[in-house]
Amino acid sequence: MPPKISILIPVYNVEPYLQRCIDSVLVQDFQDWEMILVDDGSPDRCPEICDAAAKKDERITVVHKENGGLLSARKAGVHIAKGEFLVFWDSDDTVPKNALSILYNHIKKGYDVVRGSGLRVTNDGKQSPLEPYSFIGEINTTDDYLRKQFMGEIAPYLWNGIYKASLFDDAIYDTSIAYRVSVGEDWVTNLIVGLRVKNALITDDIVYHYYYNPMSYMGSSVYALSYQDRVDQALTETGVLKHPAIAPLVAGKHCCGLIRSFFVPELGFSLAVYNEVRKFSKDKNQFSNVKRKMSKKFVRFVDNLPLFYLYSRVYCLLFKYIKMKGHSRKVIR
Repeated sequence: MPPKISILIPVYNVEPYLQRCIDSVLVQDFQDWEMILVDDGSPDRCPEICDAAAKKDERITVVHKENGGLLSARKAGVHIAKGEFLVFWDSDDTVPKNALSILYNHIKKGYDVVRGSGLRVTNDGKQSPLEPYSFIGEINTTDDYLRKQFMGEIAPYLWNGIYKASLFDDAIYDTSIAYRVSVGEDWVTNLIVGLRVKNALITDDIVYHYYYNPMSYMGSSVYALSYQDRVDQALTETGVLKHPAIAPLVAGKHCCGLIRSFFVPELGFSLAVYNEVRKFSKDKNQFSNVKRKMSKKFVRFVDNLPLFYLYSRVYCLLFKYIKMKGHSRKVIR
């Protein structure tokens, strides 16, 4: 009999944390699972740790592959998964011992997707809630699921959910890999999968422990607008941005991204980008929606170029030297 749940864990350069992750799976109170550890060409001792775990438990399978990034590792795991349901966990995090039972008991009621919540854990063991999202409850149409995912009403992560395996195939990842999506890939994957989701449940059950490292890839990098353009191309090609539920929201979402870019110290101030925002702002109805959806600190003075320039530059200066302590992050283009 195939397992009920396939647990897919990409592994790359996480030697200090990998065993901790594996152990948190082994002690789950729901035991009908397989764990697929995808060694994405890790240069440390992770391959040996994976192999040792597989020798001790026949439910663990190891895939060794050349380094290709997170998406290619997940694709490799999905390709061999046998479970009726899939979960996607990161190799430097852990889960509470009842995570699988919580998720399974919900999704067996007939949902395509069930998403829970989690706790942020620091290196010294302190726990705090993850950032809240506005929606908790049932979603009963594809349109509603896509809208809520696109507009950030539900979390963008893969790791807080359980999915019907039938939602996934190789094609889910192919376009994102081709466009070199490397930041925000969970959000992109959730949108592409969302084209196939008919119903979902979003809960506030704690099913994940996210270990926060400010010097991680996400914490030490930002993305340029050119990168967002590439992501948009991938979402257009897969049909997400053309979907009737999403198409009316694209321009406003794009404008929000342009405005936020002025408050990223590493990106500087672009007059061309500002002029694009001002062009969009001529549609008073759409621009009022943008202002309602954004924090007031980002749209303050946006209608006045000199004041907005001065305000955003002071904000960036203070952010860099107070929040970032003078450090600069890598810009992903």
